[in-house]
Amino acid sequence: MQQPTRTDHSYQVTSYPRMAAELSGAVGDIDQWTKGQDLHKKLVEQSHDIAEKLESAGIEAYNHDQDLVLVGLHSRQHKVVENFRNINFIPAVARKNRNRQSKELTYYLQENPNTRMWTISTGKRCGSVDLRKRVKKLHRQISKINSMSFMKHAGATFVYRATEFGEVAPDGDDLSFHPHSHALLRLDRFLPKAEWSQLLAKIQAYFGVYSQDNGRIRNPRELVKYCVKPSDLEHLDADQVALLFRSTQGLRLCESLQAFRKLRGHIRQEKLKVIQRKGIMKLVPSWNQAQTVEESIF
Repeated sequence: MQQPTRTDHSYQVTSYPRMAAELSGAVGDIDQWTKGQDLHKKLVEQSHDIAEKLESAGIEAYNHDQDLVLVGLHSRQHKVVENFRNINFIPAVARKNRNRQSKELTYYLQENPNTRMWTISTGKRCGSVDLRKRVKKLHRQISKINSMSFMKHAGATFVYRATEFGEVAPDGDDLSFHPHSHALLRLDRFLPKAEWSQLLAKIQAYFGVYSQDNGRIRNPRELVKYCVKPSDLEHLDADQVALLFRSTQGLRLCESLQAFRKLRGHIRQEKLKVIQRKGIMKLVPSWNQAQTVEESIF
């Protein structure tokens, strides 16, 4: 890792008193915190179980060069940072990867309320041989639909998609999957009932398989989920988890498109981050990025 060459603390110095004043007196829910800690512990246990199965099958699931520890300056407590490789179906990795994305998606939905969730299937369940082909085809379809004339005429664009594998279950020597995507459809204007029905029919005809409008999104985390439920993987042995790894390796399961991609690019370029204050998502300068001129390279 290349170390930053210079540090500028001006943002932190000027912002800390204001942030401390805003958050002073805020009381956390101890019951919610305890529940969250229990869930975190369970997630880490599941992650190690999956990682150990991969390792026993000859697949590296840990970054053995990483040796990081977080230390509390006042509590003097310490915590070893988990060193899992970036394998998306390891629950701890999936949670880390989706955290920032979920916040940015929540901010986008706050600023663009006229959006709807869409579920797009690839047909009947399939085995590991067909999984990659199906997923890639679905991703191409979602990327290309925005250029179709009926989408432009309706002012409709898909701005995000997240692919899941459904319930992963053993099927003899193979695995059974139900690949599908949850996508976010943005509308530029209100569509009359007749025009909306026409758009639904054309989207359905375009994909040629099951697709359904699921209405407005109440919780953005409905979109940013695990590609495989951790509980599904508890019942797989080492060889089956290794087959899952080989079948899904290299697939880009989450993709930002159109306006949402531009927003995420703007956030990176301007060194911003999304935070929540009193239930409202805000864009603010990132402490970690704003303090360095040269970004770290991994």
